Amino acid sequence: MSLVGAGPDIGNVGDFFHVYIIESTVTAKWYYGASSNLSTRLEHHNKGWNRSTKGRGPWRLIFDAPFDSWVEARKLEVQLKAMRNKSRIKNKFKEFFLSDAGLPLIK
Repeated sequence: MSLVGAGPDIGNVGDFFHVYIIESTVTAKWYYGASSNLSTRLEHHNKGWNRSTKGRGPWRLIFDAPFDSWVEARKLEVQLKAMRNKSRIKNKFKEFFLSDAGLPLIK
């Protein structure tokens, strides 16, 4: 097991790799990431174990794009981070946004 923030969480063979966006319920800021263990990663963000999100939560998952390949997941993560425009991201990747019920948020 790697330390949080020490490197990519690349998981095991056969796992899905998730590109995710979480939103602070306090500041409405977004954080972009990738992981093979999304539930554990979200727990780490909400416990303040990530330097970039510590003290700005709680966080809620608003976007989840699963991939078979870590390389493909990282490509999308880098693309999202480069875009940095919420409305453009919502329009281009609307099928990956979630509502509280796990259904598409953006129509």
